[in-house]
Amino acid sequence: MKQSGRRSSDGVPRHTRQLDATYQVLQLAVDHPTADQVLARVRKSLPSVSRGTVYRNLAKLVGDGRLRLVPVGRVARYDARLDSHDHFMCGDCGAVLDVPLGTAAESTPSSLGGHAVAGVTRTYHGRCSACTRDLGREGAGR
Repeated sequence: MKQSGRRSSDGVPRHTRQLDATYQVLQLAVDHPTADQVLARVRKSLPSVSRGTVYRNLAKLVGDGRLRLVPVGRVARYDARLDSHDHFMCGDCGAVLDVPLGTAAESTPSSLGGHAVAGVTRTYHGRCSACTRDLGREGAGR
């Protein structure tokens, strides 16, 4: 695992309360929060933490391989779940949900157009089950 960031005098990566709180927020999250959502959650336990500190810690955790950036929508989202899985993004409410592999699995080529393929991430777009239910209720009430 790649190590980044400041190190103590003995060469061990520095651990801070802010870093631990940021990582804990992501470990508990199932909604793939944005950096601003992570900041708001970290501030519940550390009210004086700065935006820059949380953003740097997110970058450090991604760089260390402890989090991954989820490329959906226009805003970066974060995921502490590192196993292979896809995502579904609801166009109505903006929810980003995990989709297990095999749901619509295709084989991953080892190369594509002369490029070496390391992995594939799919993002499905549509309406989530909660929004579909809500839409059905609205339609039934007319």
